[in-house]
Amino acid sequence: MPDEHQQQSTNVEPTAAELAEQLKAAQASNARLLEESKKNKEKFRLSESELERLSEETNSKEKDVNKIIETERKKAEKIANENKKLRSETLNSRIRSSLSKYASDVIDVEDLLNQPKYGDILKSGIDIDELTVNDEVMKSYVETVLKDKPYLRKQSDATTMMTKKPGFQFEKGKTLDDMSSKELQEMAIKLYEKK
Repeated sequence: MPDEHQQQSTNVEPTAAELAEQLKAAQASNARLLEESKKNKEKFRLSESELERLSEETNSKEKDVNKIIETERKKAEKIANENKKLRSETLNSRIRSSLSKYASDVIDVEDLLNQPKYGDILKSGIDIDELTVNDEVMKSYVETVLKDKPYLRKQSDATTMMTKKPGFQFEKGKTLDDMSSKELQEMAIKLYEKK
């Protein structure tokens, strides 16, 4: 008999009131879950659109920052180049000025300056960082170059001037303007042949 009693207690079916109560609870639970699902979907949609907006804003700001960085980099590069050019011009001016003190009898200071053979002497008297020139070294440089290359000096001595007459004669009353191209050419050839 105990088996029949167990079968009866397990076969007990819920009453209609209990089923109605369970149905209401399930419906309430379902409605609550649907409402929560809608809220979560809305939050997700808002979060997604907010994330997209923030991403676009960040990208836009990043582009702006990159433009600013690039502009500032170009400005800094331009300033550095101008500074380098100015420093070079200043140093070159100081070198020429110092050389001119000791090379007053030189035809062209540029010729004196452009002597690669003596470049080490010149470099030893220049401080690039401080933009200074050592006058004693410049004096030594001028003396050394002019000793080896005296032809860089101006020739003021009267004996060095040309004393010969040119190898051609102008016809009486005729000037260079009156001469034809052929006559000028012949005159030039005669002049250079004599040298």
